[in-house]
Amino acid sequence: MKHLSFTILFLLMCNCLLAQSQTEKGVKLTYFRTPLGLTEFEQQNHPEAINDKVVYDTYYKDGVVVMVENTAKSQHIMKTNGFEVYRKIDFINNTTTYQPVYNDTLYLIKDDLPAMEWEITDESKVIGGWNCTKAIRKDNKGMEAWFTTDLPFTCGPYDCYGLPGLVVSYKRYFFLFTLQEINAMDDKLPEELKGGTAVSRAEYKEIRKH
Repeated sequence: MKHLSFTILFLLMCNCLLAQSQTEKGVKLTYFRTPLGLTEFEQQNHPEAINDKVVYDTYYKDGVVVMVENTAKSQHIMKTNGFEVYRKIDFINNTTTYQPVYNDTLYLIKDDLPAMEWEITDESKVIGGWNCTKAIRKDNKGMEAWFTTDLPFTCGPYDCYGLPGLVVSYKRYFFLFTLQEINAMDDKLPEELKGGTAVSRAEYKEIRKH
């Protein structure tokens, strides 16, 4: 009953949003990142890791997607290195800005937006009341997404983009990003975090090797 009530509320919120002009208001999507495929060692020695939850607020407006970690709602139990706390994808200028934290250092990378190619499968199912289709990254089978064309948004969480619809679920290696809320966007798009060390994509890859 609780799940059904949540689904009905979810759909009502979406209908309200669709009645508004998206170009004027924009949309705020909330995704939860939870762990997948914990090893036997992790399950035995760190059973609390299953409760690890990172919340990402993703804003979509006028061809620009901005994702920021909601630190107030996140619950970090697992130690993850290199995950981003901010990402901006500008489809108009075909650029990206992202800020990962690696070894407790915040980095800032600005680059052209890489092309992302997907294989759209024939698999389909209903998630949260929407008709969804499964897609797999062509260059990396460890990344899978379920997207819907029932809503007029073409965006997703984290580094998931390039699909012809709204991403409802995104499997990225050992983590799952799940869409939880859709709200009208009241504020302007969030800006990048201050204090990040500016490096190129190539320089950051070298840093990750050490």
